[in-house]
Amino acid sequence: MDIREIIDRIYRMPESSAVRLAACMSSLSRPRGYCVLEAGRVEPNLFFIGRGIARACISADGKKVTFWIGAEGSALVSLKSYVDDEPGYETVELMEDSLLYVLKRSDLERFLAEDIHIANWARRFAESEFLRTEQKLIPMLFLPAARRYETLLRERPELLRRVPLETLASYLGITPVSLSRIRARMKSKYIIRKSKCSTDFKRNDFLKKTKRTHWVRFVHLNSLIESCVFLYLWNSPFDTFL
Repeated sequence: MDIREIIDRIYRMPESSAVRLAACMSSLSRPRGYCVLEAGRVEPNLFFIGRGIARACISADGKKVTFWIGAEGSALVSLKSYVDDEPGYETVELMEDSLLYVLKRSDLERFLAEDIHIANWARRFAESEFLRTEQKLIPMLFLPAARRYETLLRERPELLRRVPLETLASYLGITPVSLSRIRARMKSKYIIRKSKCSTDFKRNDFLKKTKRTHWVRFVHLNSLIESCVFLYLWNSPFDTFL
């Protein structure tokens, strides 16, 4: 995904404003495992993922707890660093070799004062980020683990092949063992449902074939009766019917 796609997906601006914003961004490639943001470090700039996937995590009891996963088009930003120039609390680690686009805070702040369209773009960007946070937080608070996993399957199925299950379990707020059990139950239900569908299909197919066979037999029988009647009439004396 190139930078213009990312910009336009957030908010479509006049061409001149979009070109101006895109021109000030630089691209950089970083390997898997690279930490774009680190807890305790000030990083006021914004990063956008052009290719790859990343996770945001914090350390708790000696373990890394993943609370956010982003792929192409997602933004990486430490709000504490951007807003207050203070060290961030999160670490953002790349899960794949990635291409990033960097937007310096100084450039963005200058554009906000000079270009109303870029200011509207930034407002829309902030609104979309708040909305994503809400959409992630509410299911974590109120939905059971199995429902959260079903939502992930429905809305972000690509994560299953790009992110380790241990990381997904942390993102869902459950243990890897619990995630394995949920997956096993869902797989079992799928197999049963698939088997039932296959049985129903075979039964329906049999009924269709049976109905078709009966119809063919009926047509043949009807044709035979008509032929017999015709021969009877043909061979009977004319005065029989007078």
